[in-house]
Amino acid sequence: MITALNDLLADHGISYLAIFVAFFGFHYASKSNVTAEKTQTHQILTNMINRYRSEVMLLAIRKLWKFYNDTKNELWPDEDLNRKLSAIETKRLETKLWQNYDYFRKIDERKTENLTVEKQLAREKTTLHHYRRLVGGFYELLAGLYKEKVIRDKKLFRYWNKETLAIIPKIILPIERLLFEDLHPGTNEVPQIYTLMEDLHDDHPGEGIDWFWKHKCKRWFQKKIKWFQNYSPWLISFVKKILLR
Repeated sequence: MITALNDLLADHGISYLAIFVAFFGFHYASKSNVTAEKTQTHQILTNMINRYRSEVMLLAIRKLWKFYNDTKNELWPDEDLNRKLSAIETKRLETKLWQNYDYFRKIDERKTENLTVEKQLAREKTTLHHYRRLVGGFYELLAGLYKEKVIRDKKLFRYWNKETLAIIPKIILPIERLLFEDLHPGTNEVPQIYTLMEDLHDDHPGEGIDWFWKHKCKRWFQKKIKWFQNYSPWLISFVKKILLR
């Protein structure tokens, strides 16, 4: 085998040094691509964190949770707001959320329709509809980045825990689904982004040591698979040349 390899290299004027340089050149290029990818991911993550922690987002999230709690208190005025609801109660709450939301939305539309453009813009920034669009749009983008693996789950769930993601199934999705039905009557199609947002919330595994070790094992296998994917074409091609000579 060694003799055949030497003959093959001699016939093509290739030295061991050339192979060595080519191999490590390829390895260095792969490392550079990984570094650039990590830098880009870090920048995207930083932008999302800064956007989430902005004063505007804080106000919008606070207003939405107040709207949620006020609606819940309207249905069950003398009960603990933190108690777990049954499936029937959850459905009733979602319906009431939509009714109250639609009521405020239409009132705000009537109040702004006769204003100047400048005053309309200023007014819109204070409406519940705007707060829902702001927070919903943020989580739509975050769900898309998660789905495409632009931001890996361990990094993402480090900054958005189960509690912060709870706004998706409790407020954002119930309102957006019913709003979509109201704006598109008779359609059976549901935007895929709703499923992606559900997955973002449901995939969060919680906290603790099990979560840590699960990710450790997963990352180890991912690295091994990525290494094989990077180097296998070159290795397979090289071995083929030797065996088929």
